[in-house]
Amino acid sequence: ATTQPLDINGSAVFTIASPSAGSYTLNAAYAAQGDFGASSASGTLTVNRAATTTSIDAPLVVSGTNGSVAVTVSSAAGTPAGNVSLSVDNGAPMTQALSNGSSTFTITNPSLGSHTLNATYAAQGNFAASSASGTLGVGGEATTMLLSAPTVTYGADGIVTVTVSSAGGTPTGNVSLSVNGGAPTTQPLDINGSAVFTIASPSAGTYNLDAEYAAQGIFGASSASSTLTVSQASTTTGITSSPNPSTFSNSVAFTATVTPSTATGTVTFMDGVT
Repeated sequence: ATTQPLDINGSAVFTIASPSAGSYTLNAAYAAQGDFGASSASGTLTVNRAATTTSIDAPLVVSGTNGSVAVTVSSAAGTPAGNVSLSVDNGAPMTQALSNGSSTFTITNPSLGSHTLNATYAAQGNFAASSASGTLGVGGEATTMLLSAPTVTYGADGIVTVTVSSAGGTPTGNVSLSVNGGAPTTQPLDINGSAVFTIASPSAGTYNLDAEYAAQGIFGASSASSTLTVSQASTTTGITSSPNPSTFSNSVAFTATVTPSTATGTVTFMDGVT
């Protein structure tokens, strides 16, 4: 028993320092003193569990690797202890002990897609129950893209090779290519993860190329950009005069011939610098 003096109102206040959660039986006794006889009373002190908050941290993982899900239980009253459980896609729960309020669960080789997570902390010791829901996203194997477009000369077709690769295997499916932001064309990848696009007889100049591989099967998306340079075709120019030889005071016709014959545009005749 602890004893306190009564104040002028006949009361005494007792402090029970930081009691644990639970129910406590209280017995108070007043012994006969001076003009007053003895009396007693009983009661209970109920200490509720402290509220907790459960959270889930599940970073996106790549197909073929394990998922790592961290479950944290926190409280304004301190660091919860005990066990926490996690279920994936409403399956049988896995239970692990908390360490500093957290526990990390390993999900072995989850399938491609989104998986539902449910974490539960049951009421334990001084801390109340709480729960949380989340998702574990499993993306495709990471891919990289290489775009090859050798320089060509006007009159030849532009050949663009797109290759998609991955550490997880050889990507399959389709890949698309757009030229100067135009409508994309689509080709299937071959057994080596490549597709060859032919740009028929492009004019001289520089063309912007954008290739896209959408996520397909177990493989994630990737893209690449490059340019195709089409150089001008070589020409030769010849000049003849008629008549040749000519006679003084007679008109002479000069004819310039540019090869190849498909050359277009203008030709300029010069008399010295004039």
